Amino acid sequence: MEDRKFIESFISQKDMGERRESCLIIALQNARILSRRDKDGNAFNIDFCEKLDGVIEFEPFIGLVNYLLVLDMLGAIFTDKKKYVGERIKGILNIYGKMKEDEQKAISKLRNCLVHNYGLADKDKKIKFILDSSCSVMIQYPTKNWDGEYSTKDDDATSTTINPQILIEKIEEIYMKIKEEVMDGGLNHKLENIEELKARFTIINK
Repeated sequence: MEDRKFIESFISQKDMGERRESCLIIALQNARILSRRDKDGNAFNIDFCEKLDGVIEFEPFIGLVNYLLVLDMLGAIFTDKKKYVGERIKGILNIYGKMKEDEQKAISKLRNCLVHNYGLADKDKKIKFILDSSCSVMIQYPTKNWDGEYSTKDDDATSTTINPQILIEKIEEIYMKIKEEVMDGGLNHKLENIEELKARFTIINK
């Protein structure tokens, strides 16, 4: 019973009591704020952005990276895919996002590019990305394969275009679906035990 209360607290609130905080909710709230939302994710926090004018450039990168880390964390906790980050992300996107395999691969590769290099190209995987909030779909695939040469100039034809706002909404939907299943008692963590969850994904605020 205590384990059930703990996982429900972890998935739903930052302050879990006794100075313990949920790293998942910290990451999610940070992602929301850095994507011009309030901490509940429901509205654009324009006042916050105006106060930081000139301090932080609100490019799509800064919030999206945090959202992709949230996706990775959800995969680590709520799927059996433990070995590779890509497997965890694709598992979450498949189970809770109902996304196709090519969509899962694209988002997993985008995460790697952003987190590893804070960039949008991976020569080894021969993939390049463009972030475009005006794109009418979440993922628009290239019309031809990139050859992996950085000197290749036809970016529009060889790049995978991602609409970061649609992707962020999708990650929010996935989080809400997981949260609802946990709170309804139909989903538990897939870690070895509750102590692993405490050690890896919560902090004690002193």
